[in-house]
Amino acid sequence: KSGQAEFGQSADEADYGLRYWLYTALFVLCSWRIALAVDNLGKVMAVVGATGSTCVSYVLPGAIYMRCGVIDTPQEEHGPRTLAAASGAPARPPGAAPRAVC
Repeated sequence: KSGQAEFGQSADEADYGLRYWLYTALFVLCSWRIALAVDNLGKVMAVVGATGSTCVSYVLPGAIYMRCGVIDTPQEEHGPRTLAAASGAPARPPGAAPRAVC
């Protein structure tokens, strides 16, 4: 019966429900496998901490800049700014006034 639309449910909603359960089961099985394979939880926590701090330090500022600073610029200026935002580098010289304020 999985994948079939029930009464009052569209086919897309039925597919979403099936995908939800498949992704959840895959996540739980992968987590369980890691838990069985690792003797020291400190190593796992170190990897999680390093990944989280990298995202907060490098990815999040670029994503926020792209969301707040690139919206009001002409399309031809997106190339260098998008590259600078993705790399974490400043897109303007220090002291330059920003164009958009979030």
